[in-house]
Amino acid sequence: MKYIITKPQFNLLVEGKPKLISEGRREELTNKYERKFKEYPEVLSSVIENEFISKTKYKYADFLLKNLHPNSSSEEIADAIKLIEDFDKFSKNLTKKDINQYDSLEELDGVITPYLASRDPESDAEKIYEDDRLLVVVPKNEEASCKYGANTKWCVTSKGSGQFDRYTSGNQILYFIIDKKNSTNKEYSKVAVHIDNRKKYTYYDTKDTVMSDREIGLLEYAFPEMMKAISDHYTKLAGEKSYVMLDKVFDNNIWGAESFESEYIDTNSFYYEIMVMGFNQTTEVNEEIQKAAGTVRVFLASEPYYRTPVDQYSLTIYYTETKLPYFEITIELERKLVPDIIKDGHVVDCEMDGDSFKIAFLKEETAKDTAKVIRKTIAYTLQDNLYNKVKSRLSDMAKVIFREEDEDD
Repeated sequence: MKYIITKPQFNLLVEGKPKLISEGRREELTNKYERKFKEYPEVLSSVIENEFISKTKYKYADFLLKNLHPNSSSEEIADAIKLIEDFDKFSKNLTKKDINQYDSLEELDGVITPYLASRDPESDAEKIYEDDRLLVVVPKNEEASCKYGANTKWCVTSKGSGQFDRYTSGNQILYFIIDKKNSTNKEYSKVAVHIDNRKKYTYYDTKDTVMSDREIGLLEYAFPEMMKAISDHYTKLAGEKSYVMLDKVFDNNIWGAESFESEYIDTNSFYYEIMVMGFNQTTEVNEEIQKAAGTVRVFLASEPYYRTPVDQYSLTIYYTETKLPYFEITIELERKLVPDIIKDGHVVDCEMDGDSFKIAFLKEETAKDTAKVIRKTIAYTLQDNLYNKVKSRLSDMAKVIFREEDEDD
């Protein structure tokens, strides 16, 4: 007996077959791994229901479910799926083109990560060293940090956490060492090297455990060329970052004010306060030296927080750009009373007109923090210079000012 079907009926049968196969594969995988993920069914469902996994007809699901830990976090699952997406995209260019030829996610990552870096090393990570076994990259952003640090416990691979910015601000820098031939090693398949603003090196294994001096020594002994490449790159890059940051400290920005409160002048609870304000009005003196402006104001104060200005100076700062974390400035003071601020009769000449000082600093993580330290240090320096000069006159003026205050009350 012959059955005649229409074309729409034929198309429905043909189109429906892949869908039936996919649904059958999904059910098969669910049954196969139901016991493994018994206590964490959400992990199983997140893989089975993933758009990429279903779109590729579950051909990678078995490998993924076999290698995922039952209580994998959502971040770990996302990293693993992203790794498989990259494999799907570039597998034709790899030696092992079948995902089942890989023993683990770590081994797959050990192949994919170097391949991605070699394709376009300047896109989101800088490749600074590579040999037959090792690859060293500098991630340029959080996305790169997550990609090249996949399958580790490093906090800088946590998306949206802000940890990457925290560990790379100022003169800080991160290096990721990737072992291409030992990708299954759970501790050392990847090593993160963090260098902070004080030039302190800290090494982390894949479990985010700080490595010991002995472990670091073995790394230096076994791979001296790689370690030298990291050191040389850091010296160059940190210098460039320092140069740019110092320029921002004084470059037409008013960062606010920092003040220093002295010890009480006498038993009447009077004290003086030096406030350093600025910086702004950066100009170039010559090809090497630049000049910035600020203000120094001296206050007399008493509890509860009443204070009045008694002297004021314009502050000129001379500085030279430097690629080192340390730098030196020269400050000069010029007395400049402002009638609208300092009342007649409430003036004490603090004898700092024409004074000049040289002060050394260590750059902080940001331009703003560096500017804050500069202002604070200037205030301390001037306080030490001022105290012995005019302590008695400041005390006399404080008594006048606060007697007037009491009379007004």
